[in-house]
Amino acid sequence: MDAILVVNAGSSSLKFQVFGIENARLVRQVRGQIGGIGTRPRLQAKGADGDVLVDQSYARKPFATFRPPSRQHATGC
Repeated sequence: MDAILVVNAGSSSLKFQVFGIENARLVRQVRGQIGGIGTRPRLQAKGADGDVLVDQSYARKPFATFRPPSRQHATGC
């Protein structure tokens, strides 16, 4: 089956829907969101019938920080 993915990205959430194409009509198969981006992420998704497919929270992990290499003075070697 052909499908279309629709994504709406905000500052702290990402919403999505997947539509199947049946008899030249769009039929929603899945809808959901990832909220709490940058704080406490949570993935939620429901099927076409409204049944919960996933509802999962994730622990916040610190972002890696970039530390430039220290400058070492040339010793004239």
